[in-house]
Amino acid sequence: MKMEKVVKWLKTGYPHFKKESGLPTWVLPEHSFTRAVDELGDSHILEVSRPLRFAEGLEVLLEKASDPETLPVETWQMAVMQWPPLVLVKPMVEACLEATALIMRQFCSGQPKAEPIMVCRGMAVLGFAPFLPQGEPVMREFACILQGDRSRPAELVKQYAAAVVSGDMLTLSRVDDCIVKHSQWMEWARIFLDAAQSLSYSPKMIAVTPPLSAELAGVLADMIKETREDDSGRHYPQCSAS
Repeated sequence: MKMEKVVKWLKTGYPHFKKESGLPTWVLPEHSFTRAVDELGDSHILEVSRPLRFAEGLEVLLEKASDPETLPVETWQMAVMQWPPLVLVKPMVEACLEATALIMRQFCSGQPKAEPIMVCRGMAVLGFAPFLPQGEPVMREFACILQGDRSRPAELVKQYAAAVVSGDMLTLSRVDDCIVKHSQWMEWARIFLDAAQSLSYSPKMIAVTPPLSAELAGVLADMIKETREDDSGRHYPQCSAS
């Protein structure tokens, strides 16, 4: 079956994007990303872009473009590095992972102080708006509400998470009212969260198992060689519980 064009470009470019943005390999592993975009397909991915119109004309451009797999590494590197918000990627991902861990810990305690859907909407818009020109107006308002610096969106994410954990409903409601007022972001968040919920599995945001290296292979080989002898004289691999 022929791979859909948007999916193919995303899957081919993702490793280059991760490398140039400085993200470690264990953050949203390629297999998790690939499975998610394969399941969503071109139609759902483009539907998510519709309210903010950030992919207008993309299908026409892809029809004229070369096969992404034929492009040299240097072309990918140059394209990624010329994207102005690239410097925000690593701090934003780190902030979102940290914030999500705090928020989920509270939600899993059975005593959430805010409506989960409102928090998910707030985190989604806070995490995405800094990367689009369309996000400038809403981010300016977020900075005022969260009493932070618009030029440091990662700090705004952390401040929002702190408001969730402390149960600061006034701040959370003001953020949500801001999203509702900017109706295109409200619609985008609805479609984005619906798309995420439609996935048949939960993509792993981090890789639990480190990628195989010569050093790791050597450690595993040593572990297998170490044996213990039980009362019957039989030998078994000595494996660490960790």
